[in-house]
Amino acid sequence: MESPSGPSWYMEWRIASGDDEMRCLPTLLNLAPPKSGTTEIYQQIQTMPEVISAAPAEPSSLCRGRSAFWCSKEPSFWHAPRSAASLQEYTLMYQPLTEKLQGGSGSSTIAVDWSPLNYEANPYLLGRFVGPAARFVAFLRNPVQRAESDYNWSIYTVGLSCTASKKKIQSPGSSSGSSQAMHKLFASSVKDFTTCAATSSPLRCWRRGAPARELNCRTFRESSAYVLRGLYSVYLSSFLEVFPGQLLVARAESLTWPRLAALLGATLAPRPTTATLAPFRGKHQVHLLPETQQLLKSFYAPYVLELQHMFNDSTLSWW
Repeated sequence: MESPSGPSWYMEWRIASGDDEMRCLPTLLNLAPPKSGTTEIYQQIQTMPEVISAAPAEPSSLCRGRSAFWCSKEPSFWHAPRSAASLQEYTLMYQPLTEKLQGGSGSSTIAVDWSPLNYEANPYLLGRFVGPAARFVAFLRNPVQRAESDYNWSIYTVGLSCTASKKKIQSPGSSSGSSQAMHKLFASSVKDFTTCAATSSPLRCWRRGAPARELNCRTFRESSAYVLRGLYSVYLSSFLEVFPGQLLVARAESLTWPRLAALLGATLAPRPTTATLAPFRGKHQVHLLPETQQLLKSFYAPYVLELQHMFNDSTLSWW
């Protein structure tokens, strides 16, 4: 991925109105799924002087019920087609970039949308608005560890936030959150996808499985998202088709802050540390059984190999 430079590094969308007002879109979008270290990486990106985060205008249906930090990191637009938010409302979140450009500066500015759910976006729809100046990055974590972390976070964070579930999720030995329950769910997700992929392309199975990947109070105990979010090569293949030459993919575990700044063409803020991606450490954390680990490794193996071939990068491996 080339470093951003010059006025072509921003995208603008002009509202079809009489005043032809300029609005800017983000220039850098995250495609790594949740529990890939996205929050830690975003916190470091925020310290880079070239970076502008989304600045929610009030009131915003994109930020309802969320803090300013989470809204700036995750505008929740591209992956939420049922959202009442309009494209105009989304672009208003990047008004600081618009103002910089209108003032004659900002050509080297990087405006980010770091939502960990952008991977669920329809790249063909994105392509109608996001041009060749956009860049997409995916710093990907070991898919087996990511699945375990995702399950723990969802069971004990999403689950406990659901009023109807509070009395049911009390300990890691409960039927809602245990190593055995996790294995049963993961095995079912693997079986369903493998069965589909035996007669259809993995990408078609991915698209068909969108409803099963939803995570909410009704679905968090049975969602296939925990497993299928680790099929990086499958969902990235469609982004690569629409945005060839605009994707940067790397192992999150190998990411250092100096390398991050270099990859983004930004200035490193003083923080001489290496990115460390710790697993979720909740009160009720449960762990993968040995047989679950082996199941997931066998399931992911061909897709990890495919990922290496897609990006001609043999370092995209975790075992």
